[in-house]
Amino acid sequence: MTNEEWNKLDITGWLNHRIKRCKEESWEENQKRYEEVLSLLEDATRWRALMSSQRIRVMGSAGMYENQELRVPADGYMHMGVEFWSSHASAHPSTEFPQDASRKALTFYADVLAGHYNVSVVK
Repeated sequence: MTNEEWNKLDITGWLNHRIKRCKEESWEENQKRYEEVLSLLEDATRWRALMSSQRIRVMGSAGMYENQELRVPADGYMHMGVEFWSSHASAHPSTEFPQDASRKALTFYADVLAGHYNVSVVK
């Protein structure tokens, strides 16, 4: 995704669903959900800011690729070194450091850590 696409991601539908649920629950439940939504919104804002870096470069990794395809290793061990630039003067898109591939690898890594993939199964 481009920087502009990352910045346009919208969580409005999800937030509207959570707000609707809050209207149907007690004050104590609402307060808990409100704090949960605020925490998730802060996390989403941080992730979006990180992913909107002008340049992201995966410097190296271990355990994430098999035949140039992202995969979940059987033992769950992965390592990644990444550089982030808040601004970068070179032309985009970069042929030397493709941004889509870097963002895809970083998102995959985060998804594995978040439990979106079963680490006992090789993808």
